[in-house]
Order: sequence, then structure tokens, then C-alpha cells
Amino acid sequence: MAWRAHQRRKDGSLYWENVSISPVFGADGSVNRYVAVQEDVTERKRAEQKLQAAADQLRAILEASPIAVAIPPVEDATFVFGNSRFAEMFSVAAEQVVGTDSTTVMIDEAERRQILTALQSVPRLRDLEVERQRADGTVFSYLLSVEGVEFEGRPAVLWWAYDITEQRRVREKLALLAHQDMLTGLANRRLFADRMDQALARARRSKSLGALLYFDLDGFKAVNDTLGHRFGDWLLGEVAGRLQACIRESDLISRMGGDEFTVIIENLASAESVNLVADKVLSALCRPFSQGGSRAEVGVSVGIAYFDGSEPDVDTVTARADRAMYRAKADGKGTSRIYDPALDGAVLEHARAAVATAT
Repeated sequence: MAWRAHQRRKDGSLYWENVSISPVFGADGSVNRYVAVQEDVTERKRAEQKLQAAADQLRAILEASPIAVAIPPVEDATFVFGNSRFAEMFSVAAEQVVGTDSTTVMIDEAERRQILTALQSVPRLRDLEVERQRADGTVFSYLLSVEGVEFEGRPAVLWWAYDITEQRRVREKLALLAHQDMLTGLANRRLFADRMDQALARARRSKSLGALLYFDLDGFKAVNDTLGHRFGDWLLGEVAGRLQACIRESDLISRMGGDEFTVIIENLASAESVNLVADKVLSALCRPFSQGGSRAEVGVSVGIAYFDGSEPDVDTVTARADRAMYRAKADGKGTSRIYDPALDGAVLEHARAAVATAT
């Protein structure tokens, strides 16, 4: 029989001792006496109390943390601790965190094993960006940091997660704005150049044909002069909507600035099929634009340049489509023209001069 007792010395000080009593048996098997062994374990008890106090303090700190914290032991994926912020972030009832399998809420089993393997080489991992879906279907993102620790006498893993859903949303919005025309919501010139470059590379690899449509509204300056820039801005937004109805989802419309737009069309079935798109654009934009009692009519001149990936760069294709557009304007507007190398040089300058005189 053994127990631990809290005792008082003669000088009044308190101490802890372990007491064990063992029977001593006689030859006939009966107990004829007992032997008591007393051991002063005060220092051991103090050490245990310090460890317990440290563990309690650690729990209190982790619980109060504004960052989600959870701890599973190394040998399995079941949490032995999780604070209230963790329960909130991962939609787990606070009383159910302990005992929850981490691979059902934080990471999958393969990722867990990869992290444990990495921790054998480095003391900690920082800011791993993770995207997860909660049980209610909402998607959220968080930064995960991991460190090997000892928790309550067992090798464990400290996981802490910081919700970056809103920051990521803002970051993605800023990235979108950097490539989006603010007025129309279409791609801007920067995104156009990037996508056009990719289209040339794809056409070169797949030996396919594509086309760039470059067009400019006819009579738009008069709309701004007579009905005001507010109406003109609204009209440009309407133009964007009508254009989107004319093309495939895979095609890209861009606003190049002012009243100039482009459409990148890839994988043409035939060279002639792009004319159908041009005709749709011409038809869509010749219809009147009406808002709040104001009404305006504009037309459009479309230039078309084919590409197959053999072109040296984006600027070359863009310049060809632009020249074809000026030819359409010079030929009376409200029409489309395909790039012809003969327009280079003096012929192109004549077309530009004719357009300038007309406006």
C-alpha cells in the first residue's frame, strides 16, 4: 500500500512524502509485522506543480489567442486541444474539438504526413496558404503554421491558423482591377496584351488560326459633345454588354481606351467564320442607345487581322488590325475590312487622312 501525504515538520514547515507499507510474513505465512518506508518528495512535487502551472498557463495563453490554435499528438491526428477561435474558424462545436480528427477539418492525411516529414528536417513551417470548405459549403482561406512541441508530456504538433479570407478577396480584387477596365468591366489594355501573347503561342503550337478584331465607334465624339460625358460613359457600358452577346465565352473583349475595342478569337473553323462575328458586332451596335429620354445612334468600323503564331509579336498583329479598321472608316464606316499588306505605307496614310477629314 502506498500514498502521498502532505506533512508538517517540527519547525512548522510543510513537506510532501511518499509512504509505502509492506507486510512481512512469518514462516507459517501469517503477517507478523509491517515495514513502512517514507520518502521526502517535496522537490519532486514542487517540480510537478511548476510543470502543471506552466501547462495551465500555456493552455490559458493558447485559449486567449486571437489566432486559431489546435494540438494533435504526433502519433495520431486527433486533437487534444483546440481554442475557441479554432472552433469558430473551422465550424466545430467548442466541446467537440478535443477528439476531432484534424484531417477532417484542417488538412488531408497526405498533407499531414508531408508536414510531419518536413518537421523532421526543420523545427517549424510558416505561412502555408490553405483553402478549405466548411460543412455549410462556405470556402475560406487561412495561413497555417506548424511546429513540433511537447504538450502535457507527449510529443505533439502545434498548429495555428490565421484567417486570410478577406485579405485574399481584396488581393484578388486588386489583381482583377489591375487587368480590368473600370468603366466597362472589360479587360484592359494590359490584360489584352497578355492574352494576345498567349493566343499567339497557342496558335503556333497547335497550328491553328485566330483573328483579332479591332474596332472604333463611329460618331461617338458627337454623342459626348451633344449629350454629355455621363451619357457617353453609359453608352460605352452598353456597348460592352452588346459585344459580350456577340461572341463565345472563350473569346476576349478588351477596351483599349476611348471608344476603341478589340476581340481575340481563337481556333477559327475557317477564315470566313470571323466575318459572322464582325456582322454580329455591326448589327448589334447600329441599334439606337436610349436612356432617360436621351437617344443616340453610333456605328462601328471593324478591322480584322488573322494570326497563326508566325507573327513576331502582339504589336504586329494589333497594328495590322488597326490598319484594317482605318480602311473600314475610309471606305465609308459601318463596315469591316480584313488586313491587307497593301495598306502599309502611303495607302495607310491616305486612309488616316480621309478619316481625319471626315471627323
